[in-house]
Amino acid sequence: DNGFAAVAEGPLRRGDLMLFTPGPAQRHLAIAHDAASMIHAHAGLHRVVIQPIQPDWPLLRQWRLVDAAPATTP
Repeated sequence: DNGFAAVAEGPLRRGDLMLFTPGPAQRHLAIAHDAASMIHAHAGLHRVVIQPIQPDWPLLRQWRLVDAAPATTP
């Protein structure tokens, strides 16, 4: 278990991981900043940016960090 669960439906939440296909045989991972924008590494700018989610990038998968049980100390 890696702490993430697949999200089948529903709106994006801040922190969701999203896997897009921006072009043929291309995959791109981004983090939801909110329901309309994402944080990702921009290849053309050579830096990490916050920008609107690209409507022409199909969303392949979406994952959400699930609440973990609190750690116990011996």
